[in-house]
Amino acid sequence: MQASKTSLLGSAGLLLRKRWAVWAFGLSIVGLALTTLYSLVLTNGQELMGDGAVIFTAVIWVITLLLLLYSHKMARRGVLQ
Repeated sequence: MQASKTSLLGSAGLLLRKRWAVWAFGLSIVGLALTTLYSLVLTNGQELMGDGAVIFTAVIWVITLLLLLYSHKMARRGVLQ
């Protein structure tokens, strides 16, 4: 499953207060890591897309990590079931 689909699934899980949202965000991190590795390291993606792509990728990483941490914290507090 693509990283964007699992992030969407995780967001829906947060809205529904489901514990599996944490796992969905964890899977999206794995997918994002693979996508970032391929597009910025294994190919010349930075040359093709420019510095804006690197900044945009960094913003996506920050948002995804914050969502993972938030869902994990809510699961530990018992908000997610």
